[in-house]
Amino acid sequence: HLKVIRTFDMVTSAPEKLSGQAADKMQAGVILLDFMRRELNLSNSSVLGACQKLQEAVGLPNLAPRYAIDAPADAPDGSSRPTLSLSALLKQYGIRLTANQAYHQMAKLGIVEQRERYSRTAINNIKKFWSLTAK
Repeated sequence: HLKVIRTFDMVTSAPEKLSGQAADKMQAGVILLDFMRRELNLSNSSVLGACQKLQEAVGLPNLAPRYAIDAPADAPDGSSRPTLSLSALLKQYGIRLTANQAYHQMAKLGIVEQRERYSRTAINNIKKFWSLTAK
């Protein structure tokens, strides 16, 4: 408990120092991100991800959207489009299936496939997820 008390005292007694460090990190991050966006032609979803990491690094609340889908560059509605989960789409269109049932139906049609990735928290360190196929 003593370590927690000391940490609390350090943070509350030196807010100017911590906020100055955070401001410097934020400024450096914004400059680097702007350079990378222009020079590497980063997609909007890449910029969004970088902004989220930057906010987290300096201790700001995450006010950005959770994710974006990049549309083709010539899309008339901009470079990112709004997205919904499969569950939300099924509900919106009155389809009486669970997302799991819908994914299995789409798998039979070859539209999606179940894939795996490493995860520290999943059972046996394997996380399964659905992925669109090239079809």
